[in-house]
Amino acid sequence: MMSQGSVEPDLAVVKGLKKARATKRGCLTRLGNEIKAIITENPQPDSSCRATVQQKNEAYSQAIGELEEAHNAYLEVLKEDDDIHEAEAYMSAIHRAFDEFSQEISTWQRSQDVPLVMPSDSVSQTSSSSSITSERAKANAKKAALAARAVLLQQQQDLQLAELRLKQQKDELDLRMEIAMAEAEEKAYMEAEHKVDLSCVKKSSNVVESEGAVLRPEALEFHPSEKIIVPEATPQLSDQDRNQLIEAIHLPRAELSYFDGNPMKYWSFIRSFENSVGSSNLSYGAKLTRLQQYCVGKANKVIQCCSVMDPCDGYPRALGILKDRFGDNHLIADAWLENITSGGTFSSYDKQG
Repeated sequence: MMSQGSVEPDLAVVKGLKKARATKRGCLTRLGNEIKAIITENPQPDSSCRATVQQKNEAYSQAIGELEEAHNAYLEVLKEDDDIHEAEAYMSAIHRAFDEFSQEISTWQRSQDVPLVMPSDSVSQTSSSSSITSERAKANAKKAALAARAVLLQQQQDLQLAELRLKQQKDELDLRMEIAMAEAEEKAYMEAEHKVDLSCVKKSSNVVESEGAVLRPEALEFHPSEKIIVPEATPQLSDQDRNQLIEAIHLPRAELSYFDGNPMKYWSFIRSFENSVGSSNLSYGAKLTRLQQYCVGKANKVIQCCSVMDPCDGYPRALGILKDRFGDNHLIADAWLENITSGGTFSSYDKQG
């Protein structure tokens, strides 16, 4: 298990340090074997033999220090707890072997009464150095963990700030959409009122023309008993057009149903929208706004990108996206088939089925 905040070490570096430690141990083992051979072969050594053992003991003590340094360098790059425990157990075994070898040399030295420098002296010194190095490694690991935590905290703060800005932009876009819908609705009412006013002006045109007539002196004297036939003015609108206009004005406002992306409801929604909004004289911007208003859920999400386009391009594009995503014949057929097959079963006595 890797400690928190650590960085994965380079595998080649780890292998190199481990190999260097093994080389130092090999040198130490070779010196120890040479000293053991001298002790075994010379139970009654002379001064020359004792001097040789003394010289090799010094080299042996130096080899112990070099092994400790190689072990500490290898220990510093380890990050996995299992690898660290294995390395510590490895060095503990070497320390026990050093103690046993030192005891053997000490026994041989006492039998000959020759003072020698014991390898255990170097081991005790290097053990203290190893403890200090281990504490320093732990401090470095804790420092690295805190640095990594600071970086992650900064990234979290940046993400929260970005989310806040995105929410503000969404709220502003929703407000603009409501304003555009209100303006489009106001424009539609103004156009309807203009048509009504125009029909009233045409109906009263006969009265205006009669008020502007000029009297003729040569006209016959008016007698109330005589019946005067005044020709009617030709109407500007036919009865059928006038009736249709009046019916359109008094016709109740159509309520469109919302489309949530269900393929089975695509064609009914599109036909209803086309009859109510698409075929009207509203601008493309007003039509696009109404289309986004009556599309909810995933249907609204797929056409949100069209709101940033020019309305002349965005409205046809939005209709095309809805048809590609929800109006495909195969998709509609699959939706109906799934709706039928996933329904409950009917018994032979079900009269309402």
